[in-house]
Order: sequence, then structure tokens, then C-alpha cells
Amino acid sequence: MCLMYFFSVWAQRTDSIVNELWREAQYYEKRIGHFESKLYLKRYVRKRGKNILIELVPQMMSFEKGVNEYMSESVSTINYTAPDAYDRKIEYAYGTIPNLKKSSDMVMDYFTINLYKETMINDHLLSPFLSDNRDYYYYQLDSINAQEAFVHFIPKYSNTQFVKGSFVLDLENHLVKQTRFEGRYEFMKFEVELRMGEDGLEMYLPKEIDLNYHFKFAGNSIEGRYNAIHDYVQIDQEYNDRRKRKSRFDLTNRYALQLDTTRFQFDSLLIAQNRSVPLTMNEQRIYDHYAYRTDSINRNKIHEENPSQSKKSINWGAIGESMVSSYNVNLPLLGKVKSSALLAPMLFHYSKTRGFDFRQELDYQRANRKGNIFGFKPLVGYNLTYHEFDWRVSLSYDYWKKIQAHTELEAGNGFRTFNSEIVEKLKKWEDFNLEKLDLSYFNDIHVRISQRIEPLNGFQITVGASWYNRWLSNKKANNELEDLHLKDHYKTFAPRVRVDWTPGRYYYWDKNQKVTVKSAFPTLSLDWETGLKGFLGSEASYQRYEVEMSKEWHNQQEKRISFKLGYGAFTQHEDDVYFIDFYNFSHNRLADTWDEDLGGTFHLLNYRWYSSANEYFRSHFTYESPNLFIAKALKSVAHSIQAERLYFSALFMSQLKPYIEMGYGIATPIVDLGLFGALKNGKPDAIGVKFSFELFK
Repeated sequence: MCLMYFFSVWAQRTDSIVNELWREAQYYEKRIGHFESKLYLKRYVRKRGKNILIELVPQMMSFEKGVNEYMSESVSTINYTAPDAYDRKIEYAYGTIPNLKKSSDMVMDYFTINLYKETMINDHLLSPFLSDNRDYYYYQLDSINAQEAFVHFIPKYSNTQFVKGSFVLDLENHLVKQTRFEGRYEFMKFEVELRMGEDGLEMYLPKEIDLNYHFKFAGNSIEGRYNAIHDYVQIDQEYNDRRKRKSRFDLTNRYALQLDTTRFQFDSLLIAQNRSVPLTMNEQRIYDHYAYRTDSINRNKIHEENPSQSKKSINWGAIGESMVSSYNVNLPLLGKVKSSALLAPMLFHYSKTRGFDFRQELDYQRANRKGNIFGFKPLVGYNLTYHEFDWRVSLSYDYWKKIQAHTELEAGNGFRTFNSEIVEKLKKWEDFNLEKLDLSYFNDIHVRISQRIEPLNGFQITVGASWYNRWLSNKKANNELEDLHLKDHYKTFAPRVRVDWTPGRYYYWDKNQKVTVKSAFPTLSLDWETGLKGFLGSEASYQRYEVEMSKEWHNQQEKRISFKLGYGAFTQHEDDVYFIDFYNFSHNRLADTWDEDLGGTFHLLNYRWYSSANEYFRSHFTYESPNLFIAKALKSVAHSIQAERLYFSALFMSQLKPYIEMGYGIATPIVDLGLFGALKNGKPDAIGVKFSFELFK
């Protein structure tokens, strides 16, 4: 009985101590509005096992043959503005890592940790030090004295968003003095030891951070260690930006900060003068060996002994990078080019309705002195299931920053389709079954021109026109259905107006680009198009209307909720032959990324239904959380699940009253997978899957 009483009192003491921490943590943003620090960072890397597959890992550093240990040092200036904007400028660096200036440091965010934010590192790692996340962790008091309490914490669920570890709490200020936690992300296990500042506002900020990690992938094994020390130059409770905000929705002063890792001095002397932690004997040995390797005489000897060694390494690295890494090339005076990788797994998708598809994209942009931007963006793709080639080319011009003027000219092909006359006549057949008939009669090429402006924040107006040229491709089917009397060609010209309105939308400026951040209100849109019969050979007269409302919330604890409601109709067609081609409710031959079609797509709906009725109403709802079912029920595999999703979609149109889809999906480091089921007119219709590769996304 006494033992039970002891444990009860101990548990109450634990709750009391943790509650005091949570109470103080909520005032972080009121205490820290801005800081500037000098960050000294030392990095050590050891290669324990390596094969050619390491070249498939984007942003992975290069390795020299026969060299297993590497290190580097850097000194940077860090500027922070609340709530979560960091600016890092590397001033000087030195190290033995090949192509250090081009080397991307994938773990840099671990050195700007905010313990008192919902997620400690950007949108990752749910903090155990914030009360909003209390439902995800267990806490246990280990020991206590007059000044400090030692507390352990473990997650209730196994997931890459959670960590386990311990912390030391200052009982006078109710703040964390130091903490150690470990976790897993994709193919990396990590352990962080962090010591906070000791006086004043520095007590809210990390002073020293040590990170150890172990990366394992397909027989490759890489270990690393980082030592980071912050020297705070200035800490302010409020950040007074000299720039005047023209609108209360303008958050440029929070988001304009950027990472600059290319303009720094590669200087061992400057590093030695500003080194915060002395080198160990092993680290000095690594530098000595590096100096020996880079000596011109010794380098020549190495090449004479094995002339193909260096070339072979470089070629394999280039091949691996070209396969899976996108390209970002800045061309002096010519602009910048961004290209998708040649064989990146995330460019391959599969779903029941689309089958397998693959695509490649190129994005070229060039800005003039006024900040106006010319863009050229071609896309090509191929559907392996339907053996269809897809292409699209667009030219754009962005100007007049004040109203975000955007002009675009686009040309491309569309999905093989059929016209209204075919559907109306076939519906009279007793055995009419839309999904079993091959109605892919017409090929489609379109040209669109549009002009978009934003006269008011969140209020966009787009005007333009579309020209379609469709020609009969399935003449065999036409011979079988001679009573349809199909023409070989149909042309359509249609002006278009679209209005999008998002009230209360926050934004920031990235140079001359306006980037949307968030809004508490949904986005409303109205899209209207009219076919002009007789103009430029157009043979169709119709009116197309579509209205839509959508909203996405990023809830606490990395939960995401989204919904979309839409209605569309073709009217006033006066029995003319027209093609049902909705803008919002359409079937893309090439799948978007998993996030792009989150909550707004029918995954099992046969593509023929999109062009089968001149009126529709649809709704979509999606819920995402780091732990729903698997994380709670199957802890042995839950550590590989990054998120779980629930889907619900409904469609009302002629012959579908209603069509309903429900689904469940999971996100993992390698693949995103979804399982879906459909009901048509109250009866089971189909079950299917969708997956897309997300390896090293």
C-alpha cells in the first residue's frame, strides 16, 4: 500500500514539473523575437561501407576511393526572426570533403533547433517540450534536487515524427538546461545532445549542439558527427524591421531570409583563428593526409600508378546524379534552368485508372534588370499502360510586380475523347455501358493564351482564350457505328474568364515573386467559358460554368485537413456538337505528385466519365496524421510510417447518383501507397491501389 502511494506521489510530482515547463514554453515567441549568432560547425564523416548505389542518393557528398574519413569546419552568421525564419550566411569554411562549396548539408536544420515550437526542426520532430504534444509522450521523473529535475520521455507511438530521450529542467526558471534525444528519419538514425544558454534570454536558445548519425542504405553505411557552438551577438524580444509593411498580411520580413552557401572564403587560416573547439589528434591527422593528397607531386604519382582511378569515380558520380537528382543550373546573363532527373523514381506513378506513367520537365527562367521574368517550360510524358505520348509547352512573362501580372501561352495535347453527339445517341442503346465501350475517337491539340492580374491581395482575375483542334483517330470504331455520322475534324474557339478569391491571405515577397503562405478562409473560384460558333472556324456554341471552394488546414501535431467542393455545367449548346471538357473536373493523363492531388482526385473513376455528362457536383475530404491506425496497432513497423491518410470523395452526375470513393493511405521514406474502394449508385464498384515512389524526395 505504501509502495502504491509512493508511485502515485512520484507521478504527480512528474506531472507538476512537466506542467511548469509547458507553461513557460508557451511564452517563447514573446521572449525571443530576433537573434543574431556566430555559428561554428565542425563536421566529421566516416565511410564504413560503400557501393555504387550510394550515387543514387541525392545531395550525398562525393567520396574519394581509398579515403574513409573526412571533415570540414565553417563559421556562419545566423539571423532569426519569429516565428520561424532563419538566415544562414557562411563566411568561411575549410575541409577535406570533395567539392565542399557544392556539397549540400542535409542535416543543417538540426543546428537551429527550437525546443519550444510544435515541431523542433522545420515541420519535423514533434516537440516533447510543448503541451500541444502531450498526448504523444510519456514522462517519468528520474531524480530531483533543489535546483534541477531529471526527466525521461518516450513516445506513445512509433513514428519518425517522435523522439525519445531525457532532459534536465531548471526548477527556478522552469526551462530546459540540456537534453538528449534520438530518433529516425528515412534511412538515418540520429542522436542529439543539446545544451542551452545559461543566462538571460540565452536560456531559451541552444548554445552547444552535438549530433551523431548513422545512414544505412542498400549496403552503404555512413557515420557522421557534428559539433556546433552558437556565440550570440544580439538577442531581442521584439524584431523591429526598418522596412514598412504595406499590409498586415505582408510577412516578407519573416520569410525573405535565405541560405547562402556559395559565397564564402575557403581558408584554413581564418578557420584556425575562429575555431571554438580544438582539433583532436584524429582530426588533425585527417587534415594532414588531405594536405598530402592534394600536393601536386603526390597527386601526379597517384595518377601515374592508377590513371583511371579519378576518372572512374567522377563518371560514376555523374551518372548516379543524373539518374536521380534534379538539375539547377545558373547561367550568367542567360538565366537559370531546372530539370527533373533522368530516372528519378518519384517520376514514376501507378494507379488503377491511369496505369503506369512517366514524365520529364524542364523549367527555364530569365530575369531582366527590372525584375520581369521570362519563362519557358516544356513537359513530356508517356503512359506505359495506354501507350500514349503527352506533351505540353508554355511560354510565360511576369511583370508589373504591384499587380503580379502574368501572361502565358501554352500548347499541348489532350486525352483522347468523344463528343456530346456520341454520348447522347449511345445512351439510347439498351446495352449501353460507358466503361466497356472504346470511345477514344478523337485526338486533341490545344493552344491557350491567358492574362492574369491580382489587383487586390488574394483576388486574381484571369482572361484568355482557347483554341482546340480535334480529329478522328479511331476510324475503325466509326465504321462500326456508321449511324453516328462523325466528321473527321472539329474546331473550337472559346474565350474564358476566371476569378479566384482568397480572403485574408498572408504572403511574402521572394525578390519579385509573391509567395502565398496561408489564410484562415477558403479559396473561392468561378470559371466561365463560351464557345463562339463561326469564329476562326469554330463549330461549337456553348457556355461552360464551374464554381469551386477549397481549403486546407495544417493543424497542430502535423495533422492536415483539406476539403474541396465543386459544381460545373455545360449549357446553351442548342444541340450543336460540342466536347465536354471541364477545367476543374478533368482527368490528367500524367499523375501529379502525391501532395498535388491530395484530397482533390477520384482515384478509381474511369476516365470516360469525365466527358460523359454536361453537369456535375463533387466533393472531396482528406485527413492526414502522423499516427492513425498502424502507428497505434503495429509498433514493430510503425517507425517506417511518416503519415497516414483517410480519403472520402463523392460525385453526382447523370448515371452516377452517387459515385463514392473511400481510401486509406500511408507515406513511407520509399513509397506512398493508397488503397481505395468505390461505390456506384449504392453498389460496390471497384477496389484499387495507387502508389508513387518518394525515395529521397
